[in-house]
Amino acid sequence: MAGSLYKVKLIKIIRETPKVKTFRFEFLDNKKFDFKPGQFVFLHANIGGKEVKRAYSISSTPLDEYIELSLELVNEGKMTTLFHYNVNLGDTFELSEPKGVFTFDDSMTNIALIAGGSGIVPMRSISRYILQKKLDTNIKIFFSARTYDEIVFMDELNLFAKDNPNLKIMYTLTRENPENWSGSTGRLTIDMMLNNIDSPKEYNYFLCGPMNMVRSFAKELIELGIDRKKIKRDIWGA
Repeated sequence: MAGSLYKVKLIKIIRETPKVKTFRFEFLDNKKFDFKPGQFVFLHANIGGKEVKRAYSISSTPLDEYIELSLELVNEGKMTTLFHYNVNLGDTFELSEPKGVFTFDDSMTNIALIAGGSGIVPMRSISRYILQKKLDTNIKIFFSARTYDEIVFMDELNLFAKDNPNLKIMYTLTRENPENWSGSTGRLTIDMMLNNIDSPKEYNYFLCGPMNMVRSFAKELIELGIDRKKIKRDIWGA
């Protein structure tokens, strides 16, 4: 149903970090909403009498009975400012049909999810979906955040890893080194990834984050001999 809009109602707000909140919606009509983990939607809202729409990755999974969008507050961002400060439970909005090819396929047996900042949002959908379906997929998550407080979904991701031996998470912080921090510090690098993946050519790669990070990683993966078809990219905030 190209161009179809889905009416949704806000039913829950979850604070993830000082600048990221997850907004849970329920659908108000009976139109079927099918999507693949990793896809995004356009969120529509009336702001100051004008129709505004913005693209956001879906952070929930196709198996959930609701849909969640996790929005990072952006300075002067019309949509994120509205949602972080001026929405209430029960408010209604519209979503586009799901879009994008940054998607996980059930046949993938080894995946590396490489995320910077809010680029972890679609990775949460992918990894949670795999665990919900109990797929025998090896998952390596490489997550770069500026500070400890900015690690989105940390408690949930750590629980994923605790409950599933096929899932491993490597964190790195680029702007601080807290006391008792057991993760890495500094920029996320290809060497950090290679230290945790034995057979890199057997993996499918999902890259999501700032433009420079995504482009640099993609280039280095190709130089390693990784098939371009096995590299999916999503530039967060573009």
